[in-house]
Amino acid sequence: MRYLLCAISFLVLSFATAQKQNNHWLLQNSAMVDFNVTPPNASYGGYADIVFTFAFENSTISDANGNLLFYTNGKNVWGKDRKFLKGSPLLDTNVYNSLIGCVIVPRPMHPNMYYIFYTYGLNGHSLYYAIVDMKANNGKGEVVEKNVPLWGAVFFGIKATGVDGCNGIWVIAQDASENQFVSFRVGANKIDTVISTHARINMSGYGTYWNQSMRLSSDARLLAIPNTNINSSDFEKCYIYPFDNKTGLIDREKIIIDKSGQSLRFEFSHNGKRLYFNTAEEDTKDNSKIWNIMYEYDVSIFDSKRVNGSIQKHYFNKSTSRPAGYSLMVAPNGKFYTARGNQDDREFPNIKTYLGEYLNANEGGMPKINQEAIYITTKYNNVGKNDGSFFLNANYLQNYYEHLPKLVLPTKFCTGDSITLKADTSYASTRYKWFVNDSLVSTSAQPKIKLDKVGKQNITLHINECLVEQDIQVSPSLVPILKDTSLCEAQPISLAAANNGNKYLWNTKDTTQSIVVAKEGKYKVTVTNTCNQLLDSASVKLYPKFYDFLNPTTEVCEQDQVTLTAPTGATQYNWSTGETTPSITITQAGKYQVKLTNRCYALSDSTQVVFFNEIYKTSAQNLVTANGDDKNEALELFTHDLQDYTLSIYNRWGARVFISHNSLEPWKPSEVEAGVYYYSVTAAYCNGKPYEQKGWVQVVK
Repeated sequence: MRYLLCAISFLVLSFATAQKQNNHWLLQNSAMVDFNVTPPNASYGGYADIVFTFAFENSTISDANGNLLFYTNGKNVWGKDRKFLKGSPLLDTNVYNSLIGCVIVPRPMHPNMYYIFYTYGLNGHSLYYAIVDMKANNGKGEVVEKNVPLWGAVFFGIKATGVDGCNGIWVIAQDASENQFVSFRVGANKIDTVISTHARINMSGYGTYWNQSMRLSSDARLLAIPNTNINSSDFEKCYIYPFDNKTGLIDREKIIIDKSGQSLRFEFSHNGKRLYFNTAEEDTKDNSKIWNIMYEYDVSIFDSKRVNGSIQKHYFNKSTSRPAGYSLMVAPNGKFYTARGNQDDREFPNIKTYLGEYLNANEGGMPKINQEAIYITTKYNNVGKNDGSFFLNANYLQNYYEHLPKLVLPTKFCTGDSITLKADTSYASTRYKWFVNDSLVSTSAQPKIKLDKVGKQNITLHINECLVEQDIQVSPSLVPILKDTSLCEAQPISLAAANNGNKYLWNTKDTTQSIVVAKEGKYKVTVTNTCNQLLDSASVKLYPKFYDFLNPTTEVCEQDQVTLTAPTGATQYNWSTGETTPSITITQAGKYQVKLTNRCYALSDSTQVVFFNEIYKTSAQNLVTANGDDKNEALELFTHDLQDYTLSIYNRWGARVFISHNSLEPWKPSEVEAGVYYYSVTAAYCNGKPYEQKGWVQVVK
């Protein structure tokens, strides 16, 4: 949720811890000061299409992270892209002929919606409001309602503050016709009016538009207003009134400060205990010299004699130019700033303008000032002159956000964790509504919830008529996800560890979330993220591919038996005998088949088992043509395996050129010369009786 503020003399009470909604100031000369950085800096360029003069109040609003949302001068409204918001302008009249004040406040209990309160007119302004919806127009924002009359005649200045106990927002103005105060309680769905008829001040007459200088202390305890009526005996004196932020009433009792200086140059300290006035006086001994003077009053106790008796007069600058300090304002960073230029002549072409920074405004005593804290790029004013003297007219909702209830949430949150939602607040008789991503989850003060959705989650609390929110990042709690698996030969697989781990370390030395494996084995990974550390593992089984393994014919001596064995890696064996074991023993002749299967592959193979008691030879072969035509290229003598078998081949000189002990291995004379060769075979019958055979063969190439 975001809150908005515009520069009007309203009162808005703070309930938030140091937020950043007020971290931009739009100044009179269209310079934008950014307090998100240290030190703050200012930029100029396209923030408005007109020159802002001292007669206008400007207001900006940012989100809780300090990102600019939109800004206004009470006539037009601009988005963060420096283009007019849809629905702008608020006023269709020529604002140069009059004065405008404005302030932006959030609409209670309506996220992303804001009120702009603004005045229009010279003596006896009308008070209006507009509503901006920042979700409208595809998230660019839109003025969805405008020029709604709220009060017939008020002075230029307005202020705003939150109702005590988070029960809405007060907008305070001065009734121009009755010279009395009027407060408007801005609630979630209506605006109520409270009139302080007993608290009167004679502010009518010339100069009343200067009442934009109305100031409110940070604790919403005191309201200070200068008297700018030149016909009044109290001209340029300052009135201080007690304000009741529970009722919206302003007390009739007031303190009159005599030495207030010029009305636009005053401000409460950030802690609300001191009131400062910035003015100038000629040197009593040398009237060509001008002193910059600051008056300081202790207003920590509401007592007229004590306050006036606490006056301290600080001289801190002397020159022939105009005073170094002009209007004063307290910034979101708690520091005290004054507007100043360094030349006396407004027509001087190279004038430089700065914000000076008071370093000890909360402490009292002689002010310490950095006169050139923030350089402001100037712009020609509305009469064509380069104006180095400008006013701090950035009206904002002071101290409202700092007093909103602070959500007490964990800095680390993981899925599956239980957390207790609570707010750091002491409000009594509060009404609670807790939302997670816009869904109501509880109406109790401290509910316990679980968040199982990973990523950024929005926690919102509606407490009375305040709305506070905070985004939290939900990280996944790491749980084992690896499972034992298998892979097919020549088909690698991927193993993926738990998602959203900040670090991964596998026993393969890889550091990626997933790895590719092609071998059987056990794989382990250590995953570490913001929630926990997990050791996960998986065993990978390899399923091999099958190839033919049985000979077409298996010859066995008749008194023997033979064992047929299938290769390993199968999950199922199905023999034609009905057996399902990897090996079977054969004692009878016949054709035997087997089917092998695993998760990846299947194979069927067979052999013809023959039992014999003689040595079966091939037909007589005396010619071998080793010419590469795959015909009659080898000497093959036997059709089955023989015991104690030896084949020797000799050339015509008696040298042995080949020997083999495998009766099924033919002789291929590819590496010998053509000619006649002699062979000798020794073996044994199945019954062990010796066998011998000799012969010759002609090799032709």
